[in-house]
Amino acid sequence: MKSTLENRVLLLLSKQPSFPWNAPGVAKELGISRVGAFKALRELGKEGIVRSHTLAGSAFYRLNLSDDFAFKRTELAFLTEARMHKRWEREFQDLYPSTLFVVLFGSILTREDTARDIDLLVVIEWRNMKRATEIFRKEGRALLNPFHFLPMTPEDFRKNLAKGLIAPLTQKCVILHGADWYLQELREQSGLVLQKSGARAP
Repeated sequence: MKSTLENRVLLLLSKQPSFPWNAPGVAKELGISRVGAFKALRELGKEGIVRSHTLAGSAFYRLNLSDDFAFKRTELAFLTEARMHKRWEREFQDLYPSTLFVVLFGSILTREDTARDIDLLVVIEWRNMKRATEIFRKEGRALLNPFHFLPMTPEDFRKNLAKGLIAPLTQKCVILHGADWYLQELREQSGLVLQKSGARAP
């Protein structure tokens, strides 16, 4: 399964939502031409999925999560990316009922054969921590690589997101579970209100 260029752009903007992205920046980060980046951003803009503003003669883009179609389209991009890492998506599936958000990050994504460990960010309600810890230990014993997980409560995640401390983890990551929860957090932190597709965002 291949990820389309528009999906790659959506993932970039949603994993680094506070960064001021323009077409040259997107092109450099994704390793594509500026023309290709501009075309993808323009198409996403036509669909209302991203919004732009001009600063110093350059157009900068961000996700339009106030629109329900844009929200679902971005969620689908995350689900598509997770399916491209099916092994890990299935490996940790026992965690999903007890957690809100599960993110795989680190060298395991780029050097699976030589990576020394597996890094996982997990957002979980405190009442489910004991159950999740038991699953973590079970998974750790089953895996050949050392297994490290970073647990956070939703409150801790929101504080860290507001401080910009989550971005270094999500910059190169795969969301295995809870993409909808993550996007909702982004939307609420931006003070956005969900709108029906076709409605004009302020």
